[in-house]
Amino acid sequence: TEVQARCHSYADVQMDMLEADLGDDAKDYADLIAKVRAGIKPYIPPPPVIPSVITMRQARLALLQAGLLNSVNTAMEQANQAAQIEWEFATEVHRSWPLVVALQSGLGLTDDDLDALFTAGATL
Repeated sequence: TEVQARCHSYADVQMDMLEADLGDDAKDYADLIAKVRAGIKPYIPPPPVIPSVITMRQARLALLQAGLLNSVNTAMEQANQAAQIEWEFATEVHRSWPLVVALQSGLGLTDDDLDALFTAGATL
């Protein structure tokens, strides 16, 4: 019937709207509406994508926002010359770089903390 077709076209997110459209007639279709509602699966958003690479500008801004930039700069002053060159002249930062892993450990950051920095950095 037309109401059955409308039930299925509304099934994704608009069953309340359908019931309002049907008005007093909605009670006549309560079983059908309940059946459609029971079949509706909630939307589960995909997990966030954690960027594996961000620009050095994004990395520094993310560290600044997190209150970690001064700590990283201090750590880099103590680092070997190769690490200093990498920090100063790299145009991008890779999540898997040994320098990033070392800074993560040195700052006591968890994997989730580092993921949050890369995610925040990607928006800057």
